[in-house]
Amino acid sequence: MNTNLHDDNDTPYPLTQNTHNLITEIIYLRKRLKQMGYTGDCAYEKKLSGYFTQMIEQYEEELFKLKNNW
Repeated sequence: MNTNLHDDNDTPYPLTQNTHNLITEIIYLRKRLKQMGYTGDCAYEKKLSGYFTQMIEQYEEELFKLKNNW
């Protein structure tokens, strides 16, 4: 998982509201995963961590597409 989504001096993604929202959501989901311990302690957290991981991957794919279409 890429942890360096952007750099203020050399931004690899177009600066749009959509890009900002995707990056913000990825950061939030990664923080929640870290708080839960990445795999969770109970069935609910395990299911939630799987969902968060899927969403992060989806958002990263969207960012990649934005970058390549820019």
